Amino acid sequence: MVTISASGTLDRKVVDSLQVVEPGADPALADLCRLVARTMRVSGCVVAIVDDTAAWGKASFGYEMMRVARRESLSNLIVDAGKPLLVHDASNKPHLKNYPQIASGAVVGFAGAPLKLRPGHIVGALLLVNDAPLSGDSTNVEALADFADLAVSLLLKERANRQRWQALADKKRQAEKLEKQASILHRQNRLFDQISRITSIGTWQFTPNTSEIVWSEATRKIHGVEPGYQPKIETAIEFYSPAWRETVSNCLKKAVLTEEPFDFNAEIIRADGVKRWVRSLGEIATDGNGNKQVFGTFEDVTEQHTLKNKLVAMAYTDDLTNLNNRRSFYEALDNYTSTLDFENDRYAVIAIDVDDFKNINDRLGHTSGDALLIEIGHRLAGTIGTNGDVYRLAGDEFAAIVPVDGDPKAMLMEVSDLFSAPFEINGTELLVSGSVGAALYPDHSHNLTTLYDFADAALMQAKSKERCAVQVFSPELRQKRLDAQTLLEEVGRAVNRGEFTGFLQPIVRSTDRRLVGFEALARWKKADDVILPPAMFWPALEDPVLSIEIGDAIVHQSISTLAEWSRQGISVDYISVNVSTSQLSRPNFGVFVNDLLSKSGVSPKALTIEITENVLLSGRNPQLRKTLSELDEMGVSLSLDDFGTGFASLSHLRTENYDVLKVDREFVMGLPDDRPSFGIVKALTEFSNSLEKKVIAEGVETMEQADLLGSLGCDCLQGYYFSKPVPVEEATRLLVAPPWLQHARLDSLTA
Repeated sequence: MVTISASGTLDRKVVDSLQVVEPGADPALADLCRLVARTMRVSGCVVAIVDDTAAWGKASFGYEMMRVARRESLSNLIVDAGKPLLVHDASNKPHLKNYPQIASGAVVGFAGAPLKLRPGHIVGALLLVNDAPLSGDSTNVEALADFADLAVSLLLKERANRQRWQALADKKRQAEKLEKQASILHRQNRLFDQISRITSIGTWQFTPNTSEIVWSEATRKIHGVEPGYQPKIETAIEFYSPAWRETVSNCLKKAVLTEEPFDFNAEIIRADGVKRWVRSLGEIATDGNGNKQVFGTFEDVTEQHTLKNKLVAMAYTDDLTNLNNRRSFYEALDNYTSTLDFENDRYAVIAIDVDDFKNINDRLGHTSGDALLIEIGHRLAGTIGTNGDVYRLAGDEFAAIVPVDGDPKAMLMEVSDLFSAPFEINGTELLVSGSVGAALYPDHSHNLTTLYDFADAALMQAKSKERCAVQVFSPELRQKRLDAQTLLEEVGRAVNRGEFTGFLQPIVRSTDRRLVGFEALARWKKADDVILPPAMFWPALEDPVLSIEIGDAIVHQSISTLAEWSRQGISVDYISVNVSTSQLSRPNFGVFVNDLLSKSGVSPKALTIEITENVLLSGRNPQLRKTLSELDEMGVSLSLDDFGTGFASLSHLRTENYDVLKVDREFVMGLPDDRPSFGIVKALTEFSNSLEKKVIAEGVETMEQADLLGSLGCDCLQGYYFSKPVPVEEATRLLVAPPWLQHARLDSLTA
């Protein structure tokens, strides 16, 4: 291994002054890689060594790094940078495509920090790799740098250990050539004294035949005794904490009996009463007469032990709420499964979710949202934690494992009641509800991991009914969950077969009833020509992957339809397409739309993107906001759909960049008799007109509604009075001869 200066050039003087650390597995480094990967929530971690021509993995977890040319190694980028490097998504970085790991798709996001032996001298990098874009804990650069410093410490310690044991081995081989044990002891004493002076690591010697033990000054210092103190073997063992004394004594006896070396960590109590953690290594030497001598080293490892415990705690504790985390939860499920007695024990696995937390988070901001989660965690721990274990799994998802004594439904109601009192967050009282689902051991399964799946299914059922609902698992819920999974799998295959298409519903101008555009609505046209509406595959539209695939297919078809109509000389102003949050949050969605428009020759003005108010409330998502800006800069119109049915306020109408407001059918269906609906539609229309925004009323089903909405100032109308959503072929015929215009002429003749 060579060292590399911060600028990426080789420093031969430093190379010559350092002992080489060769490739090879190191258990401590491997443990660190595993801990780092799980703590930072990535798929792999590598301690990579880099020299002037090559790079290789010294230790790894979840990702095997073979010896490769330096220029082909991602770790080389970190070495050249000389500082921590973070790449959220390498798939959209053209300059990284030449790296085999990126080109193959094995690595999507990566990060790393240089391994600095001392300022200006880098030997490699601590490299994090992930098979998905980096987010959350994996973007904590400060933690990554701290882990890199720990890796350097382990490298240096490995080098010191190798030097020390190599020296010990050399001396042992020399000693075996000597005829007298006295000469062996003399050489080893001199070696131990040198090690103690250079490294502050203590040494010791034990002669089984005489029970004599000799400590070096460094060993005495670690024990907190006076210079020159020499204990008996019994006294030396009594320095260990009571729980460790038998273990240490047996270890020493076994070494003498088997002549095998030993290495252990244990706790001692110094002469001044202070507890410290030490590492003791020992090896046996035998002279020509069969006399045995045990010699070894003694090191204070309290700081390393404390750091390791902290790292382990970090790996099993949720950073925000200080509750046990997801990793701790799943290990607990396994532990409970292996230890519970199904004849005598009865437990509940509980899934808890905050109702509508996303909207709360979006309205109040992430700081208040985090404060709310912390307070919920406190309440759960204060109630459940006295009898069971509480966990925060992710976001607003909590779980618990609790023994059941009596009616489980009563216990779940007690959990639900935790949400009944207001939460005081940053000086504001919030009324928040939570839904609860549970499954029971051994009633529903003997495996607690399976029970959590059942509890989650019960939670989903509870959330589908009402706020603050409680649901205990039943076999019927299991079947519903299986049906939902089967549906998602079937939809995935249908997307690949191109079975999803956009049906077009006309949008007409209110003044003259002329057809000016269409809204494209997703339909599933199955192989048997059965047409399914969105309600029949709604779980797929809520799936983050399938919603993108279906939505992109409708966008592509809509632009192709516009291009075909243009070639036929058929005129239409636009097609409006609903787009999901998942699509808008994708970094390349704007490029995707722009490429389709450019290749088809369709004007951006002919495409309208419809977003719901839920998308609007996700405005703190920087990528979503960036995508909306890109679409606006292209000239694509933005339409705000379903406004007023959720949590958006009128201030959004004033501040957000949109072109069209769609009045939801919920406010139209009661017209003209429903006075509150009339007032809402009138107010929304007047407000939008004052902002020079177009207004489209949805759900128009009667001529009376159409006339009234037009008189209120709605620019365009949409609904079954004009036409239901129809295939592209029928929509083409509507463009040529809209039937409602003929009806209007007949009505005027007979009036």
